[in-house]
Amino acid sequence: MSSRTKVTSGRLLDLKDHDVILISVAGEPLKPWETRLDLLKGTSAIIKEVIPPLKDAGFEGIYVVATNPCDIITYLTWKLSGLPRNQIIGTGTALDSSRFRKILSEYLHVDPRSITGYTLGEHGESQFGAWSHVTVGGKPIHEYIKENKNEIEPFDFDEVIEHTKREGWNIFNRKGKTEYGIGNALAFIAKSILNDAYTICPVSVVLDGEY
Repeated sequence: MSSRTKVTSGRLLDLKDHDVILISVAGEPLKPWETRLDLLKGTSAIIKEVIPPLKDAGFEGIYVVATNPCDIITYLTWKLSGLPRNQIIGTGTALDSSRFRKILSEYLHVDPRSITGYTLGEHGESQFGAWSHVTVGGKPIHEYIKENKNEIEPFDFDEVIEHTKREGWNIFNRKGKTEYGIGNALAFIAKSILNDAYTICPVSVVLDGEY
């Protein structure tokens, strides 16, 4: 993303001196009736093969985890790595929040870059919209809707969240995979880390009394 990228093949242990490792391993494809949680058996087995050798090799950098179920695999990576919790980051609802703003922009007829808002919680079926923190052009969304009610079609706040949750499945059902959105989220988070950018982003982290 916006930089020269060199792709090579190599051994797992070639990564031991890197600053950031992005984990995007995949298990069996999801069945139509399954959820991300059903991937746990397959993906956790892969993580258990990948992380201990890197720990033994002395990797001391940062892991960014996109593997589903993201929150659980992030926790498992932390437990296996032996690293401080601030060095294990899951992509969380970073992608969901981007979809959330895009969907809102279609309802509100506003550029998504003019909307600030996040879905929080699990990267999965239990995520929710943090409506009290959604702003449009700096105004709280309820205030913006009230002032522009003649130009905005009525919408159900719960339906917007359901639409957000379904968006990944809509893409998956058409393509059989969803690589570009999460790839963009991984690149964004990695760039923020490497540039020490102090970016605010909804990610999965292990907490110790915060919030």
